[in-house]
Amino acid sequence: MYNLESKPNIPLYFIRFFLFTVLMQTAAFELHELGHYFVGICLGLSQKFIMTGVIVNDYMNNTQKILHGLGGPVVSLILATLFLFLFLKYKKSLNTSLTSLLLAAVYANTFLRILPMATNLLSDSIKFQDEYKIATLLGLPGISLCITSLIIFSAIFITSFVNSGNNKIIKFIVFFIGCAFTGISINIIASLIF
Repeated sequence: MYNLESKPNIPLYFIRFFLFTVLMQTAAFELHELGHYFVGICLGLSQKFIMTGVIVNDYMNNTQKILHGLGGPVVSLILATLFLFLFLKYKKSLNTSLTSLLLAAVYANTFLRILPMATNLLSDSIKFQDEYKIATLLGLPGISLCITSLIIFSAIFITSFVNSGNNKIIKFIVFFIGCAFTGISINIIASLIF
């Protein structure tokens, strides 16, 4: 039986974790955007999916804007929760590669919401976040849903971090480097294609 605490080849383990991070961060980002796109399809909107977002060509009323805005964060929340459940349930029975992949998936889907909220919370850029737009459309202070989202996704992240076995900090650093690499790569590729 394998588990996260077995003694893997450490350099190979972290190289693999970096690659899993890039894969999972890319998937998390694109699935978040596909969440918006799917809601747009359900609403019958004319839209275009690009790597870094969804361009809606139609006029949307407030209800449509709220539903469209919820598409991405809801997908991210479902995926983060699902991968956390799978990680916690199987971390002792799966081999280290699969547990690393699940951990990277939890981290990717949580950080997709944590990072923009935390970095933009005190700046004017927060108004571009899905949660801020939704709150404003609902007549709530924009920051209210941002803080709620930050708390929920942080709780999921902290739970996975605490249960991530040995070398927690190193795993997080490798993950963070992988996130930065992925974000830069997606923006470069998107600017070349679109």
